[in-house]
Amino acid sequence: MRHRHFGSLLFLAGFAVAACGGASFEAGVIADAGDDGGSSTTPDDGSADTGVTHVVGPPAHADAGKDAADHADGATDATLDAGEPGEASADAGPDAGPCPSTQKLCGDTCVSITSPVTGCADTSCTPCSLPNATATCNTSGACAVGACNAGFEHCTGPTSGGCETSITTATNCGSCTNACTIADPDCAASGATWMCTSGCSGSNVLCNSACVDESTSTADCGGCTSSSKSYACTAPANGAATCTSGACGFTCNANFTACNGNACDSLTTDTSNCGACNHACPVPTNGVATCAPVAGVGTCGISCDSGYQLCNGACVQADPSAAFVSSSSSATSGCGAIGAPCGTITAGIAYAVAEGKTHVYVDHGTYEEQVTLTKGLTVEGGWIYGGAGAWTKECSTGTDPSSVTIIAPTAASIAVLAKDVTATLTNISVHNQTTAAAGESIYGIFAASTGTTNDTSLTLNAVEITVAAGGGGSSGSTDTPPGLPASNVPPCAASDGKAGATVAAGTTSAGSYGSSGFVPGAGTAGQVGNAGDNGTTGAAGTCAPSTTCDTSAGGCQPAVTVCGGQGAPGCGGSGGARGLGGGGGGASIALFVWKATVAVNGGSFASQNGGPGGAGGSAGSPVTAPTTGATGSPVNVASCTQKPAGQCTGSTKSEPYGGAGTTGGAGSTGGAGAAGAGGDSYAYYTGGAGTVTTSGTPTFTFGSG
Repeated sequence: MRHRHFGSLLFLAGFAVAACGGASFEAGVIADAGDDGGSSTTPDDGSADTGVTHVVGPPAHADAGKDAADHADGATDATLDAGEPGEASADAGPDAGPCPSTQKLCGDTCVSITSPVTGCADTSCTPCSLPNATATCNTSGACAVGACNAGFEHCTGPTSGGCETSITTATNCGSCTNACTIADPDCAASGATWMCTSGCSGSNVLCNSACVDESTSTADCGGCTSSSKSYACTAPANGAATCTSGACGFTCNANFTACNGNACDSLTTDTSNCGACNHACPVPTNGVATCAPVAGVGTCGISCDSGYQLCNGACVQADPSAAFVSSSSSATSGCGAIGAPCGTITAGIAYAVAEGKTHVYVDHGTYEEQVTLTKGLTVEGGWIYGGAGAWTKECSTGTDPSSVTIIAPTAASIAVLAKDVTATLTNISVHNQTTAAAGESIYGIFAASTGTTNDTSLTLNAVEITVAAGGGGSSGSTDTPPGLPASNVPPCAASDGKAGATVAAGTTSAGSYGSSGFVPGAGTAGQVGNAGDNGTTGAAGTCAPSTTCDTSAGGCQPAVTVCGGQGAPGCGGSGGARGLGGGGGGASIALFVWKATVAVNGGSFASQNGGPGGAGGSAGSPVTAPTTGATGSPVNVASCTQKPAGQCTGSTKSEPYGGAGTTGGAGSTGGAGAAGAGGDSYAYYTGGAGTVTTSGTPTFTFGSG
C-alpha cells in the first residue's frame, strides 16, 4: 500500500474532562460542592462557599441524579489541561527557581508569605486553622486571630489557640473578664453581645446559669447540656459550629469549603479538592501531587522525589545502569557507562548489547553515522550530559527531537536501519545526505523483515525525519555501431537491393518495490538498425561470332560465339546503432516499511522530490554505406582472312560490355533508447503487508514523483 496523497495530516488523541460538584443531599442536609448552594435563609449568590451552613440531621443519602465525578487527563496524569478550572501546566522546566523575598514556594508555585491560606512565614504551606476564629498573619510571621466568631473571644494562651473562650456564660458574659454576680447570675444575649441578667426573657431558657436559646445556641442546641447528656454542637477543622432551629450544623472558615458535607476543605491547598470540590490532583510516578493557589485558584502541580527531575509533567531520571552516548566523547570502545559515554550511537548500541542493556540515552548533538537498531532496544534523545556522570532531561524544547540529529554518511542511502528487530526510537531527528548519486534512492528509516513473516516492530516517539531528493537517472548513450553481416561483405551474393527495415525505439516502465526498497524504472534500448539487401546482378553482355587464325592448323578456324560478362551486384549498407535506455530516477522516502509494523507517535516525516528519469540514448545512423554494382566485362571478337597454302591473317576488336550490377540497399537507422522513469516521493511507504499506525499529531509532507 502506498501512502502519499494526504499532504500534512493531524491526528488528535481524545480526552475526557470530569464534572465536579453538583451533588444534592436529602434528609435535612444542605451540602455544598464549591458553589454557595444557599440555605433556608440565604439565597445562592453563585460565589465560592466560605460560610454556608451545613445542617446535621438524619443520615444523608446521595441523590440518585448525582453525576459521577470522573477525571481523565488524556495523557499519563503528568500534565494537567490548563483550560480546566484549577488546572495548569505542572511545570515550567527542570526548576522554577527561587521566589521573590515576599513569596515562598508551595508545590511548584510562588505564593505570598503573609497569606493565611498557605500558612504564614516562609517555612510552611499548611493553611492557618484557628478554633472559632478567622485567621491572619501577624508581624512575626505566625498564624494569629484576625476576628473571633460571634460568642467567642481569645482570653488566655497563645493566639494559635484561636478564640477558645465562650462569652455566653455567667463566668465570661460578654467578655473575658465579666463574671455575673449573685444579683444578676444569668448571662443572656443582648443585641450583638451578652449581658448579666436576673432572669431569661423571650425564647431563652435558663441553662447552667445562662440564658440560652436552645434553637440557636451551639452549646445547648435542642436541649440543655448536662453531665449526663451533651447538646453541644461540634465543627470539623477549619469550621465553626452552628445551631439552626435546634439542629447542629457548621460553617467553614474563610477560604474553606465543605465539599462532602462533613469537613471543611481548602480548594487552594487540598490535593483532593484542588480548584474545585472533588477535583483530585493526579499522583505522578516518582513524585507527589501538590495544590497551590495560582491567581487565587487552587492549581495542581508535582513535586518529584529526590534524584528525579520534573520535565513536561513527569518525574524523570536517566537509568544509571543503561548505556550512554555523548557528542562530547570521542570514545568508540571501552565506553558506554553513565560516566564514560561513547562518542557514537553505534558504539553505544554495541555496549548495550554486550552488557545486556535495553536503553541508550543520547546527549544533544549531531551524529554522522548509519545506525542499525538491535532487538529489544530503546534509543532516546533529549538528554544533556554535564560531565562526571550527570545527565538531565532537556525539557525546554518539550518533545522537539532536533537536539539529537542522526545524519547518514555520504556513502549511505539509509540513515537508520531496523531489520528483524523490536525497537523504539524517541526524541531524535533523522536526516540524510544532501545530494544523492545518480539513480540512488534515499531513506530516513528503513524497517523491513527478511524472512517470510513480519519480524520487525518499531515504535517512533516524537521522531523527525527529513530526507534529500532521490538521485536523477543517468542518460542513455548511443551503442557501438554494428558491423556488416557476412552476406554483405564482397563478393556479395545477389539480392533484391531493398533498404533495411525500420526498427522500434525503446520503452519506459515505472519503478517497483521489494524488501530491498525501490527499484528504479530504467528505459529499454532501441533496436539495432537492419542492414540493406545486396543489389542485383547486371544484365548479360552482347554476343558475337569470333574466328581465330591458326596457320599450324591450316588457316582460319571455325567461328565460336563470345559474349560480354555480367556486372557483379553492389553490397547492402550496414544498419544504424541502437540508442541505450536512460536510467530510472531514485526515490525519496522518509519512512520505508516492508513486512514490518511501525507505530508513529507524533513527530514529522518529510521527503523531497523523486529523482527525474535519465534521457534515452540517440538513435545511430548507418556507418557503412551500400556499394554500387560493378559494370559487365568487355569481350574481344576475333576475325580471320584465309590465304593460300593454309595461311591466314587475323585481327581482334573489343565488343560492348556486359550489363552492370545494381547498388545494394541502404541500412536502416537504429532505434532510440527510452528515457528512464522518475523516482517516487513518499512521507512513508508500506508494502509486503507492512503497517503504520499513528497517534498524537504527526505531520507528513512529500515532494513530487
